[in-house]
Amino acid sequence: MKDIFELDREAKARASAFRDCENSLIEILLQIDEQRGFVALGYPSMHVYCVEALRLSDAQAYSMVGVARKSKAIPEMKELLESKKMTLSNATQIMRVITVDNKKELLEKAQRLSKRELEREIVKSHPEKIPSSRIRPVTEAFSEARLVIPVELEESLKRLQDI
Repeated sequence: MKDIFELDREAKARASAFRDCENSLIEILLQIDEQRGFVALGYPSMHVYCVEALRLSDAQAYSMVGVARKSKAIPEMKELLESKKMTLSNATQIMRVITVDNKKELLEKAQRLSKRELEREIVKSHPEKIPSSRIRPVTEAFSEARLVIPVELEESLKRLQDI
């Protein structure tokens, strides 16, 4: 059995390789998108191509296609992903709001903040990006509620969870 330090080294190496693969896939998706190759391959959109041909989840397809397209307009995004200074998760968060004018500020925040902290920063300057509340079925007997609540209520709910 491997000791914990060997497992840790292996996990870190695989995580690094995983991020390299993500970046390579984003680059390939950008090229397919630019050539509208998804149409030649029989798919109506890049998203459908990613989900059906590549077997990515909807969330993965949304992130990778969106970040690929945005990195064409904001090449610094691609550079930060490739250098592993920014995660795909944070790149996905800022792709909805980043522009040439605000890229310096948002890219700096995306490098140093957690996803949750970055989400809070984005809604400060873009309140229209606050997600809406929704309910979706989980099983036949249960549904999941997604609620937009004030921070004060969030703290109370966290305390309740700990009980």
